Amino acid sequence: METTTRLGDLIAITNRLIDLMGKEIEMLRSMRPQDIGALQKDKVSLALAYERHMQELRDDPSLLAAAKPNLKVELKRITGRFQKVLNENESAIKAVKSVSEKLLTAIANAVTEQRGNAAAYSKEGAIGGNAGVPGATPVPLTLNEQL
Repeated sequence: METTTRLGDLIAITNRLIDLMGKEIEMLRSMRPQDIGALQKDKVSLALAYERHMQELRDDPSLLAAAKPNLKVELKRITGRFQKVLNENESAIKAVKSVSEKLLTAIANAVTEQRGNAAAYSKEGAIGGNAGVPGATPVPLTLNEQL
């Protein structure tokens, strides 16, 4: 009974992780990475429980050996699904990261182009490339890349 319960718990935890990561993938594909934060507490909790159960199986292989065949089949099936979702999640994260990096580069290039070659103050107190341009005020800019 204990083996059945432990493996049943692992299967349930893995299912919940798959569902949660599916939501995360959808948020990433919808370009809403800012919404992922709401899932992180549950994701961390489930990931820790998953790791704890997997460690028990590694520490005591007799648990898996004593399991009913249908439970072993289900565990193998759900583990395969979990691996697939992990790969999809990784791809989605890489895609969002790539888009974000390209966007930041485009913004930085546009700011650099707009500023021109401003390197020093002119005698009028304007910054280099903006000297003599009415209303031209240098604007400080800081980019914080975060995902």
